[in-house]
Amino acid sequence: NCLSALQEIWSAEASSSEEASMERDALLSKTIVYYFLNRIREFSEWAQCLVLELVAKYVPSDNSEVFDIMNLLEDRLQHANGA
Repeated sequence: NCLSALQEIWSAEASSSEEASMERDALLSKTIVYYFLNRIREFSEWAQCLVLELVAKYVPSDNSEVFDIMNLLEDRLQHANGA
């Protein structure tokens, strides 16, 4: 629920100012992305989709980080729900 609320706030603020958009990008850090990815199994399917939306907006710094993210998502990519 908190992830959904954060995304709503970020999207509302991002449309209103450049500064809010920059703050959102700053909050979209490696630490936060990895926090959610390491706990993705604990979330409902709906919340997992929100985590994946968040991860899709994150830009990894190098190839090793890309592979780390792929490894964390490997079992979710084999999930029965195609969403």
